[in-house]
Amino acid sequence: MKNRDKIFRIEIAVAILLIILLWWGTIYKIMHLRENAQKSISARNHSKLTDSIAVYRGDHQGRCPDTLEELLKEHLEKIPHNYGADGKKNARVKNGARAEVFDGSGGWIYINEPADKDYCKVLPNIY
Repeated sequence: MKNRDKIFRIEIAVAILLIILLWWGTIYKIMHLRENAQKSISARNHSKLTDSIAVYRGDHQGRCPDTLEELLKEHLEKIPHNYGADGKKNARVKNGARAEVFDGSGGWIYINEPADKDYCKVLPNIY
């Protein structure tokens, strides 16, 4: 009788271990899918901003907007968001040269310094 109890306890322990492993695998997969979705959304939003700048330049004889907020007048409904390293969405825009404003907090960096090699580009503010 004691052997049956011992076998039963082992079976229960194995079942619990399998449930924990399945739960962990599911959580890991969900987190991975979420991260990929955030990257995809951020890439799409980056394309929206880049395309809007190109249209703006076409409408203004090649001149770059002084800030991304200028795009809101005619070319964008709102500044799209970008996900930071912490997974939070952020639509904040930091204007300036890349080295001055990059901090990885999410949102965007708009290079509006003509002396910067990336002048008139919008970059994701992520690590």
